[in-house]
Amino acid sequence: VVGKWRLPHHAGRKWTAIAGGGSHIYLASQGGACVDGPVGWTDSKGYQCEQYEKRDWCTPTGKRGSGWFFFWGSIGLYKNLGQSALTACCACGGGDREDTGASSQIWTFELPEDLRKRIAERLLQRGFYG
Repeated sequence: VVGKWRLPHHAGRKWTAIAGGGSHIYLASQGGACVDGPVGWTDSKGYQCEQYEKRDWCTPTGKRGSGWFFFWGSIGLYKNLGQSALTACCACGGGDREDTGASSQIWTFELPEDLRKRIAERLLQRGFYG
């Protein structure tokens, strides 16, 4: 969240503030996005992709993570809706991925008037104006 704006969250995208001004802020997002899918997917035990990521049950390269106990067997044993975490979760190397080529986006947000005034006051105090 940037101020009152909610940026889209997609695993794999990195957001960077690239410039600002007295009235706008510019943010760039880079990299291919990924969305876990199908929407609302859980494994056969009811665990979502978020748990696989938080608990280090898998790696982004589609392997067992450091949190996965070998006696649980293969991640593929916990399929649901025909998919395991390895095919459904971005954190596990699956998910629905955008083209990871040179895809980037630039977002422009207009700053609220009160914030513009505060920025102008700080710049004036620091000698950036006249």
